Amino acid sequence: SFVDVGRKIDVSGNDVLQAWEEDPSTSVATLYLESFGNPKKFVRIARRMARTTPIITVKAGNLPIPTRPFDTSMAPDRSPEAWPVDASFGALLAQAGVVRVDTLPEMFDVARTLLHQPVPGGRSVAIISNSSGATAMTVDACSTARLDLAVFDATSPDLLSIPTDSQPGINPLELPFDAGASDYETALAAVAGDPAVDAVVVVYAPATRDHHTSVGRAVAAAASANPDVTVVACFLGAPIDEPLVHGPTRIPLFELPEEGVRVLGRLADLGEWLRLPEGTAPEPEDLGIDLDRAN
Repeated sequence: SFVDVGRKIDVSGNDVLQAWEEDPSTSVATLYLESFGNPKKFVRIARRMARTTPIITVKAGNLPIPTRPFDTSMAPDRSPEAWPVDASFGALLAQAGVVRVDTLPEMFDVARTLLHQPVPGGRSVAIISNSSGATAMTVDACSTARLDLAVFDATSPDLLSIPTDSQPGINPLELPFDAGASDYETALAAVAGDPAVDAVVVVYAPATRDHHTSVGRAVAAAASANPDVTVVACFLGAPIDEPLVHGPTRIPLFELPEEGVRVLGRLADLGEWLRLPEGTAPEPEDLGIDLDRAN
């Protein structure tokens, strides 16, 4: 569903969140925010909702008012002091379990990945690729996204038996340039089965003929055997409108490896938040003040 609340005169973002929280057909929520009507209420709703329904947010309006190039007459207070520092917004969203992204395209990338893939159980990533250039770009992107390269089981016969252009059993797993469907299926099955791997980035660059369809089916089939491992893919030159499909398994496609890795980084952040204990609100006692009046 899509809701445009305009200036939020009668319906606020908090109202929309509560409606989505109670809607069984809503799996992921996305928000474009400029400000919070009631930050305390937003945090309370988001922290509760994010445990079961991920919330992804683009936060705009982070510049001081005098330098913003648009009309700010709608703002109740136009002084710079009335707009919290961006770091404050970031801390508030992170503590509430909200996935903050930088752009609208990234917001939708994270949303479609969360619809089809699990939140990774950690930050260890494996890379399977048949392009050394794309491999290098993917490794750099993992560093930027604070993702770690998984260390494969050095004794795994499945990994050691895969023919590669790099050292066998080493991450990234670089397949020959002419790798086909069976090569990718075997490689992904072995990598996703390694307990050290939380997520996999699959990169495919066709050599001389277009085998996107057959390789895509093979990748989705291998991923379906390990549904707890998060998998994203970049098939260079292939359309990204439809995911790779095998039964209930859906693997999102990205135009460039960095885009998929950036999304994995956001999902890993969410996973870390979900693994934190929920905690309990302290009950203050003997403060010597009237709490009802203070509230």
